[in-house]
Amino acid sequence: MENAEQPQQVATLKEFEVLNISAGQFHSAAITCCGKLFTWGNNDYKQLMIADSLPERNLYFPAEIKLPTPAK
Repeated sequence: MENAEQPQQVATLKEFEVLNISAGQFHSAAITCCGKLFTWGNNDYKQLMIADSLPERNLYFPAEIKLPTPAK
């Protein structure tokens, strides 16, 4: 993903109906109509909710976060 000053379509989320996106300066999150949560961006403070075992600290594409129950 490239840095952008204007909103852009996120190619990896095209197949989902996204209900809500929260975009911060360094990280973003999206919730789909079926309750899936995706996060991407800077993860210095664990704000992306990704596993510590991943080799890359930051995510440059949306990754699905497995939740015990669907997000609302």
